[in-house]
Amino acid sequence: MMKKIILLLIGAAAFGSAMLTQTSCSALEDTLSPESPSSFESATVYSNVSLADYAVVGIYQYFTIDRSYRNRFNTYYGFNTDIEWYNSANTDPSKSDEKSNLANFNTTANSSNELNQSGERRLFSIIYQAIEQCNLNIQGLRAYGNVASNPDMAHLLGESLTMRAMFYYDLIKAWGDVPARFEPVTESTIYIPKSDRDVIFKQLIADLQEAAPMMYWPGESSFTATTGRANRAFADGLLARICLAAAGYAWRPDDGTVGTGNAGSYRRSTLVESGEWANDKLYEIALAACQDVIAQENVHVMLEPEYEQLWRDVCTWKNDAVNRETIFAMPFGHTTLRGRWLSNNAIKHNAVDQYCQYSSGGGSVGPVPTMYYEFEANDVRRDLTCVNYAWSAESNAVQMPADFNKWYFGKYRYEWTSQVITSTDDGIMPIVLRYADVLLMAAECYNQLGQLTAAKTEFQKVRMRAYAGNEGDVTAYMASITDRDAMLKAIMHERALEFCGEYLRKGDLIRWGIFGDAILESRAKMQAIRDHLTYTSSITGRRYDYSTLGTYLYYRHVGDLNSAGKRETVEMWGLNPGEQDAPSGQGWTQLFNDDGTEPDKYIDNGSLSDNKIATLDGSLGAAAAKTRDEINSRMYWPIFSQDLSANPRLVNDFGY
Repeated sequence: MMKKIILLLIGAAAFGSAMLTQTSCSALEDTLSPESPSSFESATVYSNVSLADYAVVGIYQYFTIDRSYRNRFNTYYGFNTDIEWYNSANTDPSKSDEKSNLANFNTTANSSNELNQSGERRLFSIIYQAIEQCNLNIQGLRAYGNVASNPDMAHLLGESLTMRAMFYYDLIKAWGDVPARFEPVTESTIYIPKSDRDVIFKQLIADLQEAAPMMYWPGESSFTATTGRANRAFADGLLARICLAAAGYAWRPDDGTVGTGNAGSYRRSTLVESGEWANDKLYEIALAACQDVIAQENVHVMLEPEYEQLWRDVCTWKNDAVNRETIFAMPFGHTTLRGRWLSNNAIKHNAVDQYCQYSSGGGSVGPVPTMYYEFEANDVRRDLTCVNYAWSAESNAVQMPADFNKWYFGKYRYEWTSQVITSTDDGIMPIVLRYADVLLMAAECYNQLGQLTAAKTEFQKVRMRAYAGNEGDVTAYMASITDRDAMLKAIMHERALEFCGEYLRKGDLIRWGIFGDAILESRAKMQAIRDHLTYTSSITGRRYDYSTLGTYLYYRHVGDLNSAGKRETVEMWGLNPGEQDAPSGQGWTQLFNDDGTEPDKYIDNGSLSDNKIATLDGSLGAAAAKTRDEINSRMYWPIFSQDLSANPRLVNDFGY
C-alpha cells in the first residue's frame, strides 16, 4: 500500500508537469480535479518519513530517463569554450550537422536537433517535470511534515529545495530567462511567460539559505549516505555557485523586456550595479556558504590526496562514497549501467576491444589543442586532462597517436572501469560539485572582498596537490601574486587547469564577462601553434612561446606485454617545447601521412586547418571569425519550437 501511494504521487507529479507540453486543456482539468492522487494522498505521504523519502527520491528519476541529463544535457551543454570543444564538429556548410550547431552557436529555434523533438520527453520539459516533483514535495512537507520538530522531515524539505535550485540553475545556464514556477501547477498557471532570471535567482538564494542548515552533512544520515543525493555541503556549494552567477555578467534583455523578443546586451544585473545586490553582497553570501563547507574539511569533505585517484574512482563507480572530494554526483546507476558519460567524454576506442565492448566508444568531446600548453610540465593534471592518443581499431588494441586536432580527456577511460562496458550506457556518475570547486570559489570571494591572504590560503590547497613532489613551484608562484587583479587572473587560469572536461568553464567565462573574448583568443592561440609563433593573452597577460614546438611526431610502444603479447602504452616525441629534432634511443617510429608516402606534418596546416579552427566559434566555411558579440549573444540556446508550441506565452529573446 505504501509503495502504491508513493508511486501514485510521483506519477501524478510527472504527469501534471507533463501537461505543460500539451495544447489541450481537457485532460489537464481531469488531472487537476479534487480526486487527483497528488492532492488527496499528500497528508498521508508527507506526514510519514518513509513515504516522504520515497517522494523525494522520485526527484532523481528525471536525471536518468531518455532525452534528459542521461543523453541530452550532459552531452550538449558546456562546450564550446576556450578549453573544451566538440571534436566531430564541422563548419563546412555541406557537412555541418545539428550536433555541431548546438555546440558552436549556430542552432536556431526551428533546428531539427535532439533537444527539439516531439512528445513530452524533451529536455526543457523534463526539467520542468522534475521541478514539479520538487514543488509538490515542498508544498507537502511544509504542510504536513512537521519540519520544525522533525529533523528528518526538515532534511527532506531542504533536499527538495536544493534539487529545485539545481534544476532552475541548469535552465538558466542553458536558456537564460525562463518561466518561474515555484508552486505546483494549477489550472490557472498552465501557461506562464518567462520571468527575469533575477526573480528566480532571488528565490533560489533564499531557498538555499533556508535549506542548508536543515540538511545533514555527507554521511551524517542514511539520506546522505551516497553522493547521489543532495546534502548540506552541496546546498552550500550550489548557493555559492548561483551567487557568483547572479553577481556576474550575462547576455540579458533590457530591464522590463524579458519575453518580448528584446535583443539584449552583455551586462551585469541592475541589482548588482546599483540595487540590493550592490557592494559585493552576493560575494558575501557565497563566501559564507563556502566557509560553512570548509569548516568540515577532513571530516565531511576533503581533497583527494592524489588527482589521478579521484578520476580512477569516477571510472570505477567509487565516487558515490561520501566524506571525500565528490560532494554531489549525478545519480546514474552502476548496477543497471544507466547514463552515458564515457561514450562522449572518454578516450576514443575505435573498435570492440579488450577494454570497450562496443565500437566507437568515447571521443566526441575533448580539450582544445591549446589546453595541453596551458599546463606546466610538473603539473600532474596535464597528462590526466589532455591525451593525444586513441585506441587502435582491433580486438587487442594499442594506443596510437591521434590527430593533433583531436585530443581526449584523460580523466575518463574505459580501460579504468572495473567491468567491460558493452553499450553506450556506462553508469558513470559525473561530478556536479567537488570540494576543489568550493575552495576556488572561496578564494575568488575572498579576493573580491579584498582579503588576498585568505584567498591565497584556499587557492594554494588546490595547486599544491597538482604539484605533488614539486611544491617549491607553488611557493614561488604564490609569491608572485601580489594584488587582487593578479589573483583573479590566477583563479581564472587555475579553474581551467583543474576543471577541464567537467563543463564548468562556460558558466565561468560568461560570469567573468569574457565569453566571446576567450573563444576568439582560443582561435588565435590555435593559429599561433599551427604557425609556431608566440602569443600573449590579452585576458591574463600570459605569454606562450609556440616557436619551440616541432612539426613532426615520433612514437614507440613501451611497458609490459599484454595477454596478446603487445605493448599497449604509447610514448610520443614532438608534442613538447624543445622536441624539434628526432629523438634519441631505440624503437621510435616517425608518424607518416595516411597514404604512407611522406612524414606527417603533425603540427601544421594539415592538422589545424582554418575550417577546423573555425569550428570553435562556428563561422561557416571560409567566413571570417564571428565577432565577440555574435558569440556572446548565442551563449544560450533558444527555446526550441516544440516547447514554444507547447506554451503559447513563451517568446525567444536575444535576437533568435
